[in-house]
Amino acid sequence: MSDTFDLIVLGGGPAGASAAGAAGFLGKRAALVEMTGVLGGAGTNTGTIPSKTLRETALVLSGWRSRRLFGVDLSLRREATIGDFMLHTRHVSAAERARTEARLDLRHVTRYTGHASFINPHLIRVIAPDGRETRLHGEKILIATGSSPLRPPEFCFDDPRVHDSDEILHLTAMPRKMVVIGGGVIGSEYAGTFAAMGIETHLVDGRDTLMPFLDAEISRALAEAMTANGVRFHWKERVLASDISHPGFLSLTLTGGSILTCDALLVCAGRQSNTARLNLEAAGITPGKRGLVPVNQFYQSEIPHIYAAGDVVGPPALAATGIEQARVAVAHAFGSTFKSDLASLLPTGIYTIPEASMVGDTEASLTEKGIAFVTGHCRYADLPRGEIIGDQTGFLKLIFRRGDMRLMGVHLLGEHATELVHVGLIAMLAEAGADLFNRACFNYPTLGDLYKYAAFDALQTEPMIKLLLLLLSLLPALSGCSHYATISETRPVFKPVSHTVGTLDLARKNIIAALAHDSKNPHAALADLLSATEIAASELKRHPDNMEAREAYNFALARVFTQLRDSKISAWDRPLTVSGNDGAWELSGTTTITKEAVLGKIEFIPADQIQVGGTYTSERLVKEGLGAPLVAVLADASEFLKRDKFVQGRKMYYGVTAVARFEGRRCIVSFEDPLSNETTVLGNRPYPLAADYTAPLAIMLVRENPKKMELTRLLRPGKYTETARLARLQPYDPKKIPVICIHGLMDSPATWTPLINTLRADPAIRANYQFWFFSYPSGYPYQHSAAILRRQMDAIKRQHPEHKDAVLIGHSMGGCITRLMITDTGDRIWRETFKQSPAETKLSPETRQLLTDALIFKKREDVARAILIAAPLRGSDLASGWLGRFGARLVHSPVTLVKAGGEALQSVRTSGDYVGPTRIPNSVDTMSPKNRFVQFINKIEPSRSIPYHVIVGDRGKGGNPDHAKPVRGDGFVPYWSSHMDGAASELIVPSNHSAHQNPQAIAEVMRILKLHARTFSKH
Repeated sequence: MSDTFDLIVLGGGPAGASAAGAAGFLGKRAALVEMTGVLGGAGTNTGTIPSKTLRETALVLSGWRSRRLFGVDLSLRREATIGDFMLHTRHVSAAERARTEARLDLRHVTRYTGHASFINPHLIRVIAPDGRETRLHGEKILIATGSSPLRPPEFCFDDPRVHDSDEILHLTAMPRKMVVIGGGVIGSEYAGTFAAMGIETHLVDGRDTLMPFLDAEISRALAEAMTANGVRFHWKERVLASDISHPGFLSLTLTGGSILTCDALLVCAGRQSNTARLNLEAAGITPGKRGLVPVNQFYQSEIPHIYAAGDVVGPPALAATGIEQARVAVAHAFGSTFKSDLASLLPTGIYTIPEASMVGDTEASLTEKGIAFVTGHCRYADLPRGEIIGDQTGFLKLIFRRGDMRLMGVHLLGEHATELVHVGLIAMLAEAGADLFNRACFNYPTLGDLYKYAAFDALQTEPMIKLLLLLLSLLPALSGCSHYATISETRPVFKPVSHTVGTLDLARKNIIAALAHDSKNPHAALADLLSATEIAASELKRHPDNMEAREAYNFALARVFTQLRDSKISAWDRPLTVSGNDGAWELSGTTTITKEAVLGKIEFIPADQIQVGGTYTSERLVKEGLGAPLVAVLADASEFLKRDKFVQGRKMYYGVTAVARFEGRRCIVSFEDPLSNETTVLGNRPYPLAADYTAPLAIMLVRENPKKMELTRLLRPGKYTETARLARLQPYDPKKIPVICIHGLMDSPATWTPLINTLRADPAIRANYQFWFFSYPSGYPYQHSAAILRRQMDAIKRQHPEHKDAVLIGHSMGGCITRLMITDTGDRIWRETFKQSPAETKLSPETRQLLTDALIFKKREDVARAILIAAPLRGSDLASGWLGRFGARLVHSPVTLVKAGGEALQSVRTSGDYVGPTRIPNSVDTMSPKNRFVQFINKIEPSRSIPYHVIVGDRGKGGNPDHAKPVRGDGFVPYWSSHMDGAASELIVPSNHSAHQNPQAIAEVMRILKLHARTFSKH
């Protein structure tokens, strides 16, 4: 006998309970079978709700939310036990189960406890916990049995220290150190939660991007925020072996060779459907990969009366979507129209710390579809509500279709992101555009205003961007149409002299044999190359001046790196043993440039197989000598950035030279710095150290492509606030004088490549100087950029108090910034602006600080000399003409400057005689001779204690040195604007506005630097 129902639901999780309740709502007789007897499934008991509740508890008990509030520090709070963290989780889950039971009782759903399986397509067997069997007949059946964590066989889950994402909630003690395997949603959420608890947390993932389905900007910012919160990422790593034999800790060996120890391991390797015990074959259903049930758009399986919803049908496998899928399935099963399909837009909520959420398209998906778009941003910190809650990293990103400005994607990072995303979701369902947020009024102060300001951000860019790009294309001196650098790889050919005999002939044969082996037997090829290198080294010890031996040595050693790179063989994280015809070799590396542990993470590219070209690297500068010049590329320099924020960047490119020395059958490769060492030693004999100064710069320019950011950093400086930084091109050396290069308007540090390429090829420059650059969004008014540079230089002084006084070189607007670094203003500009003293001026603390930094400054005591190249110190008439006014309108000032500017203008107007701009000036405005700051600052001479030099470009078209037309100049900056009476020297070079790249100007900079080095050495 069997009881008959209109609908039998298998599984009591969110999807199953939703389906049973919907059937009861339609007046159908419904039964629900749940294996455990506890309703809610993973969503209520082991997954969604418990993990989110645990996260909230961790945020409260850890004081995480409070730690960024001004004047409040709860981060060193009372000791929290595991019971404290889990207690609230259990209460919330129990309350949700009670709500689910009440809803099912209201719909008269009959419930059964036990394992369900199909007898035939309509008949279900239920085996209760006591062994009794019940048979149920269903006209319709819905499978919603959910999923369980995958358990990879390489992990011993029998060990109480090894957990999956269900078991982790049963922790009995707080671990000291946890490793999370898998950087998906679940792994990332738990990693952030445990880090917030103060647990040392490591996350291991085989990819190099956090949750790649996210918009790339959100993914990158989330990874950075998690790192700042204590999560340590191990990218491109997998677990080779796990060792549970130690009583006090687990040991994990990663593919890169490193070993992680921990006292708790969480494996988040994905999930599989709970369909294995359903006997789907008896129902006529063939499950797919990981037990998934194939369904159509109505969640109907291949057997028409059997439906499935939730995790058993695969992605997105979210509780929210499972509930809606179940409602669609029930409506279709009983011919109802109350829910005909799943929503076209499904939001994603990720409860990391901070939260991330999204709905709609990403930049990548729109690019793939060929849809042009424009983006708008607003940071939490730019709104009062963001300041109130202390969120300094959160932001909203809106993506609009270019042209009609229809909203295509919403992406959030920060507090309440999973709630805020629904505002954008509704707007997208209504097919609304940016104007909707312009018309809307949000409560004040709320985070809802993020939408309004992000829409404004996009709207300011869209209307005239195409026209601006057209205008810029007509100004090659400003925009450029060629590549800064180009590279191509070739295979260098070994060309021994024809009369080579004896030992060198043996080296030649080994090289030829290695090239023959190549990819077929890379270890044998490496052995032959090491043999050739050793033979050439031995010959050099006997005959140090044998150039053929040196060439063979350099070529064979360079090909060792070619072979390692082509074959993806690692030789630097641990010694490598290779065997050839004449025996085995052990290869290892050492360096003083960086920690040896980093060597295994560096990509070494032999410089001799890189052909370079392009506008900035057309001149190849090398130094002949011993060793194989290489380009060292570190793709992830985050560990360096943590210790020293002035390193090159998130990626590092540097020229090194490999020198091989032999101890019997051991080859030890030393990675030497050609900017620090002029010579190397082989066999107790010094040799010039070979170097390639150009290849590293070319590879960096090609891979990073700074040109793509130059225009956007001008137009939208607020979006790129975090890119303002002072960084150096080489390892720090306290014995060398810093040269800080400052670029100009709509430019980047790439613009200094020809100058740095030439200067570093000179031994006197290498011996005395190290090169730094200041990069900043050039849409800022330049006095604001100067304030940022001053703060950065203060930070250098704190980190390296012994560093020598710097030489500043500024081009174009960078020259204006440089001029401010050597000038004392007192409060003169403030009084000129506000007609009263700073103390008498009524401003908010934030605005007062910003304006103080921009209007009141002193000459830098750590600046010893300055060089100003093509600097519009008194402005340019182009900036005050129609093109300048048009360009200024396109520059979108950051919200922080807009707020401060509005307050300042209001204060200025109280003087009663104000006639001037009605908005905060941007960088284009501050290039105008009519700008009030430009006029004020030119009433103040730079300090006479710091020598400064002027280099001016002249197109050779004649003209007057003063304001009388036609004026003499470089086409953008007239001579009268760049000239300074107090300069220690002035040189006019035949050039357009790119005078800093002119060979005569570069020679002049070299002369000044050598003069400064001689002067400095006398003190």
